[in-house]
Amino acid sequence: MKLRLRSSGGLGALDVEGEIDTADLPEELARRIEEHLTAENLSATSVSRSLPMPDARQYELHFLPEDVDGEVATHVVDDMCPVGEVLDVIDDLMAHLIERKATDLAQEETEED
Repeated sequence: MKLRLRSSGGLGALDVEGEIDTADLPEELARRIEEHLTAENLSATSVSRSLPMPDARQYELHFLPEDVDGEVATHVVDDMCPVGEVLDVIDDLMAHLIERKATDLAQEETEED
């Protein structure tokens, strides 16, 4: 499964974006993604609120199609998500993306020296 994750908003938050292929992830994280980031769970996250949540972080999940004719499925989740497992997996994905970006930057700096 391939997906693109983008985070934004929140207080003093760092926006993060990146593509992930579950085949490249640790087995346990890939299993949790497939178990918890389901259409059913993600549909349950779209709760309308009467009051805006300006301090909440927002996460855009774009599930990329396996073939060129497929459509991208997009879900938006925020920190007020009622399905805790979804936020837990997103947090782990965010940590993975940040770690990967830090590793890539360190590699680029090493190559420049």
